[in-house]
Amino acid sequence: MNWKILGIGSILALAIAGCGNNSAPAPTGTKPANAAASVNLQATADKLLADAAQYVKENKFDLADKAVAELEKSKPNLPAEYGPKIDQLKKLVDTAKTAAKRIP
Repeated sequence: MNWKILGIGSILALAIAGCGNNSAPAPTGTKPANAAASVNLQATADKLLADAAQYVKENKFDLADKAVAELEKSKPNLPAEYGPKIDQLKKLVDTAKTAAKRIP
């Protein structure tokens, strides 16, 4: 009978210990997926930056505006270093549009 109590007690102790702390670390597969998404977002932002600059050179201001708008939407999810690049591109597009209006 003592063995039964000891067995039940140890099972109960393991069950209680297993229920104690539910703040387990995130699964290992989650971090690389987020890192991959971040790299993909940065690559997309780099492409949009290059495309928008090319659109300005080609006087395709509507396409440049669309690229800048897309970058503005993504700005909160991008690293901080992209903020000044996007702002500079936006100024470039606005300046180019103003200059194009002044040229007959």
